[in-house]
Amino acid sequence: MQEEKDIILKVKRGEINYFEALVKKYSRVAFFYTKKRVKQPSDAEDIVQNSFIKAYKVIERLDENRGFSGYFFAILRNQIVDFYRQKNNDVPLFESLTSQDLENSGLKIDVEELYAKIRPEYKTVLQLYTEGFSYQEIAANLKRPINTIKTLIRRARIEARKLYEKKS
Repeated sequence: MQEEKDIILKVKRGEINYFEALVKKYSRVAFFYTKKRVKQPSDAEDIVQNSFIKAYKVIERLDENRGFSGYFFAILRNQIVDFYRQKNNDVPLFESLTSQDLENSGLKIDVEELYAKIRPEYKTVLQLYTEGFSYQEIAANLKRPINTIKTLIRRARIEARKLYEKKS
């Protein structure tokens, strides 16, 4: 962790060659994570590459004490969502269903349709969560205890799954 913190600090100081160490460390797992969600290797490669570019462009905002992985994978998840939005406005709801469910059924859902049907008390936390915010960030933003946020997200996932299963 200290080594990663040092790398991030060097990149922030303009030593851009050190960013390559982060790319090497996370590119393989990022590719497999993405490939499970988009199926086409070329699409997965593009998404991962765009995610690293985006991470590099905004690395100044990264708190080096929190590490790179959570920050990077939030960007990666958002890039996957953007990929599906651009492709056909259907986004796999992999944040509320297990990846096993998706692989077995090929489920896709229109996120806007889901948000229109889900209870308002769940809508905000689910939106923030799927945008990559951590439980702590959501709790701070909504000024609610973290355990309440965890419960709301769990209940929102359950309700989203039920709404989708009813639709199918």
